[in-house]
Amino acid sequence: MRDIAKQLGISGPALYWHFQSKEDIFFSFLDSVLRGFVKSVEGAVDAESPDQQMRQFVKAHVRAQLEQVDRTGAYAKLYGNAQLRNSLPADRNAELGRVERAYLEICKGILREGLQLGQFDFRELTPTAFAIINMCEYVITWFRPGGRLGVEEVSEVYADLVLRMLRPDAGQPLASAPAPVARSAAPHARRPGGDETRTPGRSRSARLRDQAESDTQGEEG
Repeated sequence: MRDIAKQLGISGPALYWHFQSKEDIFFSFLDSVLRGFVKSVEGAVDAESPDQQMRQFVKAHVRAQLEQVDRTGAYAKLYGNAQLRNSLPADRNAELGRVERAYLEICKGILREGLQLGQFDFRELTPTAFAIINMCEYVITWFRPGGRLGVEEVSEVYADLVLRMLRPDAGQPLASAPAPVARSAAPHARRPGGDETRTPGRSRSARLRDQAESDTQGEEG
């Protein structure tokens, strides 16, 4: 608490005017980041057609991950740590879970409508939503500022990939699809320059998967 107060430029006792404990600070940070993230993505989705809504959803998720990487990365590491997560009271963990499930429902709602209108084709609703969210979630593990692709370009690439995955003819083989190239197995993926790829914290979609068992049981696409 003293270190936090020092960073804020206030005294330790003054910090307790705002927070009663370290758990309060931890929860306030997680709640602020999560709600801000959901609000930014939800506010970006305003198109009429499901395919354009999905494009907006994916682009907004990727942009939020990359433009606020310090906050979103810290959230993933902190809340992905089971010991830290379990230090929160059950009611506060449940509150964060409700916000995350509401975010999942945004994606599922777009998928449902797209399926009904014939714009999308997929076998199962919930696994498809998780695949999309997980794909966007992990963009922070490889993106590097100053690289060949900027944030906007990466968000466009991801949106194109998702829409190609969802299109009704996505299951048909491409006439020009190249033959798969055999690759030698490697114990660790490496970035250019030889740095090993770091294993990220437990993702938002992984936590949602645990919380959504009831959604996947008996649900039809």
